[in-house]
Amino acid sequence: MTIRLYVARLRPKGAELAKVNLKRQGFQYLEPKKILRSVNRGKVSEVKVNVFPSYLLVWFDRIEDPWHLVNETFGIMALIQNHMGPKPIREDAAEFLQAEYGAGPVVEDQPEAFTFRKDHRVRVTIGSWAGHEGVVKWAKDDRVRWLMSVMGAEREVTSPASMLELVV
Repeated sequence: MTIRLYVARLRPKGAELAKVNLKRQGFQYLEPKKILRSVNRGKVSEVKVNVFPSYLLVWFDRIEDPWHLVNETFGIMALIQNHMGPKPIREDAAEFLQAEYGAGPVVEDQPEAFTFRKDHRVRVTIGSWAGHEGVVKWAKDDRVRWLMSVMGAEREVTSPASMLELVV
């Protein structure tokens, strides 16, 4: 697992929305800020401003993590990419940013209760699709992306893990 730092361009006034949704999806981010001091009428005031306005730095593993979700996150316009996909920040620059503005990503072990893995068969337990079965493509936190057969065609569906059960 190689977790690297990538740059996401924000939509206008989308920073707060992007941060909330990235966190909800399980992605970790860094928003470097610096303190500007100004004197106005003899009074000193301090204001935190973004080092990279309109950008957010996001940690993920390009191979293991469903990084396309970052592009689809509300508040984010797109990841900075080249012809091969998302372009990571150089290692030395990422180390500097981590040292200067904050800690790196927290790599957590999967909890024991984590059930769904790639290629597991699952069944919907509640809702109008109850009883339908499919195959897991990926699972992260409480979200599971799986393939479901509908009218003879495979469709990708993202569901909360609480709606699914493992088919043995």
